[in-house]
Amino acid sequence: MSRIRKKVGIIWAAPASENLGVSALSWSTASLLQVIASRRDWDLDLHFFCANGNGRITLSLPGGDLPATTHGYLDLTRWKTYLKGILRPSAGLLDLPRMDLVLDVGEGDSFSDIYGVPRFDRLVATKKFLSRWGRKQVLMPQTIGPFAAEEVRERAKSAMENMEVIFARDRQSAAVAESLLGPGACEEIVDLAFLLPFEQSPRSTGPIRFGLNVSGLLWNGGYTGKNQFNLAGDYQEIVRRISAKILETSDMELHLLGHVLSERFPVEDDYRVCQDLAKELSSDRVHVAPRFKDPCEAKSYISGMDVFSGARMHSCIGAFSAGVPVVPMAYSRKFNGLFQETLRYPWLADLCVDSADTVVEKVLKGIDDRFEMAKAIEVSREEVISPRLDILSKRIETCLGNP
Repeated sequence: MSRIRKKVGIIWAAPASENLGVSALSWSTASLLQVIASRRDWDLDLHFFCANGNGRITLSLPGGDLPATTHGYLDLTRWKTYLKGILRPSAGLLDLPRMDLVLDVGEGDSFSDIYGVPRFDRLVATKKFLSRWGRKQVLMPQTIGPFAAEEVRERAKSAMENMEVIFARDRQSAAVAESLLGPGACEEIVDLAFLLPFEQSPRSTGPIRFGLNVSGLLWNGGYTGKNQFNLAGDYQEIVRRISAKILETSDMELHLLGHVLSERFPVEDDYRVCQDLAKELSSDRVHVAPRFKDPCEAKSYISGMDVFSGARMHSCIGAFSAGVPVVPMAYSRKFNGLFQETLRYPWLADLCVDSADTVVEKVLKGIDDRFEMAKAIEVSREEVISPRLDILSKRIETCLGNP
């Protein structure tokens, strides 16, 4: 008997994104599909849409190398995209409706107008396009909302109505979806990046390693340069104070780590901020993590830390899912909803609410609390993460198995 071939599209998650959080979602979803296909003895024909460039790639995953096809960015709010899609089949527009199932990752947190209505419009446009073709879509675990404008709320509702299944990665997002579509319309899971594979790095037998992810976007005041995310304190001051306090302790190392590595967009680039800060601190106990080639390499590096803090959510998820005690520095409700409510993990500093003094105090307290934090992570893994990821796997398998 010939093996069944399943054509699956992953949209709004680029495996080679400069934002390692977005690429982590890509690799994690691919890893999930590989496990499901192996379990069912299916051949997997995997496609990434709205990715970086067109071509063939290979993802090295625990289940073996997984080939995939990438299709470039699709801005279906512009008529030129449709014309290009017809004249250049490699653009992916004609491939999208041919999928057996499309998994919409929404870049993790872009199904919202928090980053502006144009970005929201682009995510809605692909959902509407697939609905017109009658394709099965799943809204994968992600942040849903917030939707500031009433018109945006109505369009979000319309875009979700034809989804096969809707998953949220936190309780607040599930509540937003159900406020629009009714009780039971959304299943609360966890973030996809908890599935991201990694290789455990050896833990230090000497100095305590403190991993600090520094957000270039927050360092530069957001895209506007004017405290776009309404932080209560000065982010640069907070990072400098945390760094100085760590270096006051002789048995600690500071590892500065970037999780958005963008040479094209300096305002977003964590790496150059880490390099500049390391020069400013001028200490042989400060280490700048390498410019990682993929999210698995970043998570593997983070796994060797004794304690971690960061303002990029997926750097914190990388730490948490590798069992590293972490104090996230939240700049939006996506942090609070995931860590405090869904994962039942109270260690978090809220940059939008807490003063600079409070943020510094909470982050540094993580050093003393790290053993208690590690136990809480293990409980969350057993009671929340593993059961919910099992539910996700079975639901996706069902969607893919049904004609």
